[in-house]
Amino acid sequence: MSRVMGTLGRGLLAATLALAAGTANAADFYAGLGVGQATSKDYEDYVANTWDDGSFTSANFDDSDTGYRVFVGARITPNFSAELGHVDFDEGSTRAESDGTVFYAAGPVRHSVSADGLDLSVVGRLPVSEAAGLHVRLGMLNWDASEKISDSTGGFSGSDDGSDFFFAFGGEYSVNERVGIRAEYAFYSLDTDGGTFDVDMLSVAGAFYFGAQ
Repeated sequence: MSRVMGTLGRGLLAATLALAAGTANAADFYAGLGVGQATSKDYEDYVANTWDDGSFTSANFDDSDTGYRVFVGARITPNFSAELGHVDFDEGSTRAESDGTVFYAAGPVRHSVSADGLDLSVVGRLPVSEAAGLHVRLGMLNWDASEKISDSTGGFSGSDDGSDFFFAFGGEYSVNERVGIRAEYAFYSLDTDGGTFDVDMLSVAGAFYFGAQ
């Protein structure tokens, strides 16, 4: 069912983006780059429940990293647009020590997981002044994730992929007709084989508009 919903969602968003491209003129297109902090609230529990064989004597979890998103968009109306972007959450990592009594060799154990993806979204804007406004962004993320774990004797890696809905909200400010600034809080939920990971990303982005707004 989730694959069906993902296919339908991608099709709907792709159709919206195609409509935007077909109805927009050169002045309605924009591109931008956002940078911020991506945090997985489930990462520590996932490692503890999945990879700790009972031999960990200590573990240091890092569930946040610097993420970024590059995007292009097309305005359909002054308050509605469609966007295509690439988001990278970077990496969550664990540095643990094993006493060697179960599966892992005695000594350090390292785990990491990273994810990125291509998103399609629609953006609705609510102006609060001539230069400022609020926005909500809804869409579908087609993601890929990779995972590695190792001890002193070696290790292994795996990968996963999928498509899931996400939403974001934030504010925008137009510096001038060509340059805008966006602050955004995005919420992603990645339904992986190992469980569901909720990833939040707080970012600040700059956008360049190819023509007068």
